[in-house]
Amino acid sequence: MLGSLVGGFTFFILTVSITRINGIYVSGAFGFAFSIVAIFSNIAYYGGRNYQVTDIKGEFETGDYVKLRLGMSLIAALALVIFIAANNFNATTALLIIVLMGYRVLDAVSDVLYGVLQIHDRLHQAGKSNFIKSLLSIAGFIAVDYATHSILLSSLVFIVVFMAGIFIFDISNIHKINPVKIKFFGNWNIKRIALKLLPFALVVFIPVATINLAKYFMQLWHPDDQGYFNILIMPLFFLTLLVYFVVAPFLTRMARTLQGQRYGVFKKNIKQISLFIVGLGTALLPITYFLGPMVLKLIFGIDFKQFAAQLTLIVISGILYTLAIFYTDILLIMRKVKTELAILLAILVFNIALSIFFIPRFAINGAITVSIVTNALWLFAFWLVYYITLRKKMDK
Repeated sequence: MLGSLVGGFTFFILTVSITRINGIYVSGAFGFAFSIVAIFSNIAYYGGRNYQVTDIKGEFETGDYVKLRLGMSLIAALALVIFIAANNFNATTALLIIVLMGYRVLDAVSDVLYGVLQIHDRLHQAGKSNFIKSLLSIAGFIAVDYATHSILLSSLVFIVVFMAGIFIFDISNIHKINPVKIKFFGNWNIKRIALKLLPFALVVFIPVATINLAKYFMQLWHPDDQGYFNILIMPLFFLTLLVYFVVAPFLTRMARTLQGQRYGVFKKNIKQISLFIVGLGTALLPITYFLGPMVLKLIFGIDFKQFAAQLTLIVISGILYTLAIFYTDILLIMRKVKTELAILLAILVFNIALSIFFIPRFAINGAITVSIVTNALWLFAFWLVYYITLRKKMDK
C-alpha cells in the first residue's frame, strides 16, 4: 500500500515542486503533457491488470499477458507520435510528452508483472518495488529541476529509474514464484488475447480519456488558466486513489465471492465501500471550502481565495468520479463489458459535446460543470446496470 501511495501522489508532488521552482505557467504545461500521456499510455496498459488478476481459471498464460503489453506499448508510442505531429506542438512540449510516455510505458510493463505477484498474494512486493522506484524518481526529478530549471531533463530521471527497477526488482520477484516464458516465435495467443481483452481495455481507456480531455480543451482555448486548473482538480484525483486503495487488494477476492454465488456478501461489500467513499468525500466538503484555498496557498505559494467555490465543486465531482470508477470495476468483475462499453462511448461523445460548448465560454467553470454532469450520468448508468444484474442473479 505504501508503494501505491507514493506512486499515486507522484503527479501531485511534481506539480508542487514545478510550481515552486519553475512557476505556474510551466506547471500547467507539465500538467497538460502528463494528461496527454495518461490518455495514450492507457493504450499500452490495455485494460490494466484487472482482467489478469481475475483470470481465476487461467485462460491465458503469464507470458501471453506480457507479450500483449509489450506489443500495445509499441502501438501506443506510434499513436502518440502521430497525435503530436497532427497537433503541431512546439519542440519542447513534444519532447516532454515523448519522455513522459517512455516512463509510462515502462510502468505499464511493471504493471503486468505486478499482476503475477497479485495473483500469488504477493502484492506487498509490487508495492515495495513501486515505492522504491517512485521515491527515487521523484527525488531525482526535483534535484535535477532545481539544478537546471528544465522539466524535460528532469523527466528523463523517471526512464532511468524505472528501467533499472524492472530488471532489479520486478523480473527478479516474479521469477522466484512463476518464471515467465515468452516465445516471440511460434504459436502465439496474442491475437486471441488481444480480441478477448479489447472491450476491457476500452472500458478502462474511455474513462481516462474522458476525464483528461478537459485539459486538452483548456490548452486549446485558455492555456493561461491551465496551471490553475491543473491544481484545482487535484482533489478529484486524490479521491480516485481511494478506489485503488480500497478495491485493488480485494478485486480477486470479490471475483471469487461472485463466482461462489455468495451474492449477499458481494452486495454488502459493495455497499460498505460505496458508503465509505461518500462519507469521506462529504466530510471533506466544508473543509475544502473554508480551508482549501489557504492550504493550496501554503503548498503552492499561489493565492486561490477566489476559487473556494470551484474547489468545493471539484470535490463533489471527485466523489461522483470515484464512485463511477468503483462501479466500473464491479461491472468488469460481473463481466458486463459490452454494456459498459456502449454506455462509456455515449458518455465520451456527450463529454466532448459539452466541453466544446462550455469550456470556450466559461473556461475553468465550464470545465468543472462538464466534469460534474458527466460523472453523475456515468455513475447513475453504471449503478443501474449493477443493480439490475445482481437482482436477476439473486432472484434465480
